[in-house]
Amino acid sequence: MAGANGAIATDNAIFQTRTKSLKLTISGAPGSPILYYPVTLNAGQGNALRFWVRSNAARAAGDLKVFLSTSATAASQIQLLNVPALASGEWTQVTLLYNNITAGVTATLSIGFQTTI
Repeated sequence: MAGANGAIATDNAIFQTRTKSLKLTISGAPGSPILYYPVTLNAGQGNALRFWVRSNAARAAGDLKVFLSTSATAASQIQLLNVPALASGEWTQVTLLYNNITAGVTATLSIGFQTTI
């Protein structure tokens, strides 16, 4: 689901594995959340979130943040994780270790994305 300054779509032209990627387009000013995606996830069964990411411009560490929420609309944050620096146009596999395992992590209902740029 898109927040106030973003859009989510599938992309079958640029992808890392299989046949499509999830394309997150950020437009306008930063906000919280820019984008969120509803999930049903027991994040307490692991200690990290791993995914591939590609940016169309170089980004410094922390420019993009990912958070877990117990709200289906990403209205709250139970974990706020900084994405490391990204090179322009390159796929990067990112592993973000949870800050701690709290009770809410076992009932994650959405993953949100926000930016500081």
